Amino acid sequence: MRDYILQLPESRKTRLLAAMSYLSVLCLAPLVFGDGNLFVRFHARQGLILWLWMLVAVFALALGEIGGFFLTFSSVVVGLFSLIGIVSVILNRNWRLPMIAMLAEKL
Repeated sequence: MRDYILQLPESRKTRLLAAMSYLSVLCLAPLVFGDGNLFVRFHARQGLILWLWMLVAVFALALGEIGGFFLTFSSVVVGLFSLIGIVSVILNRNWRLPMIAMLAEKL
C-alpha cells in the first residue's frame, strides 16, 4: 500500500499554497510558486484537474439542457472534492481523490 504522506509541509506558506490548489483558478499559483515541494505539487496537480473539469462543464452549457445538468452535477462533485482536498491539507495528508489522482499523476 502506498504511503499517503509524501512530505509534510514545513511552513505556513507551503500549507497555504497547497490549500490554494483547490480554489478554482488559484490552482495555478502553487504550480508556479511551489518551489518543487512534493506536498504542494501533489495537491496542485489534483486542483488543476478539478479546475479543468469545471472549465469543460461550463463549455458544456452550449449543449442545452444536458449541459446544464452536467454543470450542476460537476459543481457539486468538484465542490465536494475541493472540500476534501482542503481538509487533507489541514491534516497534512495526501489523500488521493478517486479518479482525479489517477489523471493528476499523468501530468
